[in-house]
Amino acid sequence: MKCDKCSNPLLKNKKANNNLTINVQDYKDSTNNGRIYLCGDCRRLFLDFTGLEKSPPHPMQPLVWKRENDGDIIRFKENAIVRYLLDQGIFSLNHLAICGFSEEDHEHFAQLTGYSVSGFSGLSYASDKVVEKADKQAEQMRKDREEK
Repeated sequence: MKCDKCSNPLLKNKKANNNLTINVQDYKDSTNNGRIYLCGDCRRLFLDFTGLEKSPPHPMQPLVWKRENDGDIIRFKENAIVRYLLDQGIFSLNHLAICGFSEEDHEHFAQLTGYSVSGFSGLSYASDKVVEKADKQAEQMRKDREEK
């Protein structure tokens, strides 16, 4: 691999120009594992995910009817532990938004907190695929309820 800025080879288990030892390290985030490389001249870091498989997506939370003041609302089934941690105020949603989590993790977190299906599609990190799936299931739940 070469640096895209200065075209020098990236360092991997070698010494940089000023005797800084650079080792290939495992890099891990919520969806992939990769390797970190350093350009010995311009000191730019590069992540390499070549040949690595992507982890499977989070499952969609089941949908449930929830009685509220405005009537019954279809929501994702909340996880009581996740809801408790959020309600304790240790970390706000604003804080979590700037922590660098993936959109997929934000999407799943919204489901785990019991987000309404009707509001879910308005979230910037909600994928079209999950929104469509949730909307179809919610529509079927409404039809099933009407038939009773």
